[in-house]
Amino acid sequence: MGSVASLVPKPPKRDFKKYIVNDGKVLRYAAKLVSDRPEDVDRRFTISYFLADDTVLVFEPPQRNSGIKGGKFLERGRVKKPQSNDIYKVTDFYVGAQPVFFGRRFVLFDADEFAYQFMEQNPRQFPMSDTRAVIAKLRSQLSDLSTFQGVDTMAVLEFRDLLVAAGAQLQDQELVTVLRKYDENRERIINVADFISDMSQ
Repeated sequence: MGSVASLVPKPPKRDFKKYIVNDGKVLRYAAKLVSDRPEDVDRRFTISYFLADDTVLVFEPPQRNSGIKGGKFLERGRVKKPQSNDIYKVTDFYVGAQPVFFGRRFVLFDADEFAYQFMEQNPRQFPMSDTRAVIAKLRSQLSDLSTFQGVDTMAVLEFRDLLVAAGAQLQDQELVTVLRKYDENRERIINVADFISDMSQ
């Protein structure tokens, strides 16, 4: 439409209020490729989402003795979703999400602390990071807590496996929300006593 008013289209106006509020705020996610190619199995990426202008940057860290030199995989910019004119927004990024950038599908499997806190502080945008809602959902799924009785603390990975074995059916991001809830000190140790107390309410 810009070419209708001028032969030299003007760039879209920047949302300055949004830019000022979010300048320097970046959500970073660890990702890997969804691929059947053996050479892609061990490749890891950092996907950065810039809150100020909804741009995305994909970087591949170099890996020693792997032949992977690393570097920028995708230059920073706004990225459209496949077969759509809509760009990727902040709500499209969470653990378990599978964004597709120019024909390559990624799966997000982790995030940095700032990203996790941002999602938890904005539960309307990120319902899978809404601690109260996720705990309520988990409470409705678990009828037998005997597996967790008699233990005060437990390693994160062991606790996660027991949750699944006990019948928990959570999305990846919801599972992360639960683990973070009971690992308040970020020491990879779950407070099982608090968990049992919440589940018994």
